[in-house]
Amino acid sequence: MKIVLLAPGTGVKCYRESIIQSFATQRLMNPDIKKPVGHISLNYSVEDAPKLTDLKMIDLAHEYMKEMGIVNTQYIIVCHHDRKHPHVHIVFNWIDNNGKTITDQNDRYRNEQVCKRLKQKYGLYFAPGKENVKQDRLKEPDKTKYEIYNVIKSGLKYAKDWQLLQGYLSKEGIQIRFKYKGQTNEVQGISFTKGEYSFKGSEIDRSFSYSKLDAQLNRNSQQQQETVTIKPDYSTPKETNSGFGKNGNLFGFSNSGSMPDDGE
Repeated sequence: MKIVLLAPGTGVKCYRESIIQSFATQRLMNPDIKKPVGHISLNYSVEDAPKLTDLKMIDLAHEYMKEMGIVNTQYIIVCHHDRKHPHVHIVFNWIDNNGKTITDQNDRYRNEQVCKRLKQKYGLYFAPGKENVKQDRLKEPDKTKYEIYNVIKSGLKYAKDWQLLQGYLSKEGIQIRFKYKGQTNEVQGISFTKGEYSFKGSEIDRSFSYSKLDAQLNRNSQQQQETVTIKPDYSTPKETNSGFGKNGNLFGFSNSGSMPDDGE
């Protein structure tokens, strides 16, 4: 079964019972799956609205599903027009037509990569960064993930070592867990936990892998140690250094920066 609706309400009511029954029947092929129905919302920028017709968004939804491995199963695609930005909803059965379960392994990472490829392929708009996400509309676990992102980003403006960063995050209810190589003290990875949710650093942002965070803390430490060399003035022997870094920024480092889009 596949149903494509160009707008909510156009045929949904008359199809509702048959859709529910069809999904329920297919679920019987693999009754151990607790949540057999998946939902994905593909959201585009308002900038792309002129070029994204309903049929174009449906084509993109099909291409997205194929790349994500959501194939040979029941699904519904609905083009939604309740917001300014173009978007579609995909509802699908995790149990395919052969009774097998569609894998969700590394779904978050694969979703990010597939969306990036489709944007590049069709020349769609790339938002400058996470700061533009409307976080008040996020649901869990994305809501907590963005909260952690904001706190880490803020902490990195001041922390010069892991101890200071951990202390800053702990005040916000965020715990750090390091992953070590075997029985050694060599750190291989990092994760952050707040409440019931835990994320690897690279899941929160590509720049938050252990290696990149460690490099940033080292840069912060080095920059804070670099001070302006002032020629001694023997007429005022008690005069002290101003405390500004060589770039003219308090503590010797800049508060501005850009977030990389890719690569760990």
